[in-house]
Amino acid sequence: MASTEFYQQRVDHFQKKISEVDKTIRVYSIARVIVALIALTLIYLGFKEMLFFYPLPFSILLFFFLVQRQLKKENEREVLKHLIDLNRWEAAAVRYDFTNFPNGQRYVDPTHVYSHDLDLFGKSSLFQFLNRCATRLGENRLANDLAHLTLNKEVILLRQQAIRELGSMIEFRQQCWAVGKQIQDVDFNLDSLWVWLKSANLFHKKKTFLILRWALPVLTCLSLLANAFNPVFQSVFLLLFLVQLAIASYYSKPITRLQSQLANYRSVLENYAMLFHQMGDQSFTATLLNQHQRIAVEASTHVHTFSKLVNALETRMNLIARLFGNGLFLYDLHTVSRLEQWREQHVASLPKWTDSLAEWDAMLSFATFHYNHPNYAFAELNNQLALVANEVGHPLIPSSECVTNSFDLGNPAGLMLITGANMAGKSTFLRSVGVNFVLGLNGSPVCASYWSTPMAALRTGMRTAD
Repeated sequence: MASTEFYQQRVDHFQKKISEVDKTIRVYSIARVIVALIALTLIYLGFKEMLFFYPLPFSILLFFFLVQRQLKKENEREVLKHLIDLNRWEAAAVRYDFTNFPNGQRYVDPTHVYSHDLDLFGKSSLFQFLNRCATRLGENRLANDLAHLTLNKEVILLRQQAIRELGSMIEFRQQCWAVGKQIQDVDFNLDSLWVWLKSANLFHKKKTFLILRWALPVLTCLSLLANAFNPVFQSVFLLLFLVQLAIASYYSKPITRLQSQLANYRSVLENYAMLFHQMGDQSFTATLLNQHQRIAVEASTHVHTFSKLVNALETRMNLIARLFGNGLFLYDLHTVSRLEQWREQHVASLPKWTDSLAEWDAMLSFATFHYNHPNYAFAELNNQLALVANEVGHPLIPSSECVTNSFDLGNPAGLMLITGANMAGKSTFLRSVGVNFVLGLNGSPVCASYWSTPMAALRTGMRTAD
């Protein structure tokens, strides 16, 4: 079982790394100021002697290079901060204080056939105890897995294999969580994106717009060049410039609506692309994880491309970029056409990518549970209507306080009567069996030394009301 000391050591390790990153950030910051001062000096001297203008482009390029390097280090620092938080919370969770993790209150359903009786969701619930999902997609999938059990033996065995392997990959699991938490996607859903994926094209594959968005910019740029040799082309350039602005202005409303529709997805999907990259960079032996890795490799580049295209569309919010981008190149039409081309190529794949991310993100929670409780057994799956278990406890009760029991139902008795005084532990025992049954059919370890379970649906009736 992972200890508080182990997680505290990781906190100390990441704090040292943050100190190192902070030093690097300060170096880049000072270097940027120096380069900026050099550039300003070159500009000042350049008005006296043209020779000083020649190194100016190199200083500007160096300045932007330093900006990018500093941004990269600042992003690294954010990830490290999340890793420190996670390991502090894990250290508390070892002591059964898991209140730092989302509790899944939104999934509480008093009419569900077993989740409300077993306290699967809400404050101090099984969901909160397990939840290490990096994304809202993963949380939704974890909640669905807990509330809708699979009765497919092959699927459960594949999940067991994957959870065992992920359990040993603490660096990968925690890195995914930290990367995912850079974006707060609590209120994020894909509904608006699915609507756009099914919408008709504005410009892509329409011949009129294909000709306009290439012919007009070419003629405009040529007239601008020709103006250097013959001023008569100045009027031609201005006319073409205004024509392109008029076209962009005419379609401004639908383009603005599209921009608003997609703007919320850019940062979140860019974050998902980073998670796909994390998955794609790993090496696995489990069959299910290899399947997800292949999907992640495919998705990483394409989702990142989508994010960049949406970012390019948002550039039109800059008035100067919008004026000259459309006046010279019909920028809006080109950007929307590229987005529509991306949609045409990947409309069928995006749901597959997000479903894959949700599934392996949810499995990270079970894998952490396995890592923190390596002595818990994985379920054996039997073909009889019989449930046999040894030393069964409730996973949310500390081991120092937990009373374990053995359980044998279906060999041959199909009914068990539990009796005892009030507060004797009858409900706790029944919930222990129910919760572990849910865990076992998810491919997760169970709080028992041995667990043999049938492929059977679960129903409970512990909180009945008129």
